[in-house]
Amino acid sequence: MDTKSVWTEFQCAVGSLPPQMRACYLLHDMLDISSADIAEMLGISPAACLHHVDVARRQIVLHFGPDAHAASNTH
Repeated sequence: MDTKSVWTEFQCAVGSLPPQMRACYLLHDMLDISSADIAEMLGISPAACLHHVDVARRQIVLHFGPDAHAASNTH
């Protein structure tokens, strides 16, 4: 899979997440904002924020399929 295809698939995977989960994932993993700060912004608990991030990560991996996850562990 070429870089453009990976980026397109990543955008699709992130775009398919529910809005609050997508916000938690992007703010936490892409912008490195703390779960406490995100929780305050979104009116949820820090634990709920981290749960959203964890589920989002798993959903993104599933979007690419098990072969993509196995290949990422070889690099």
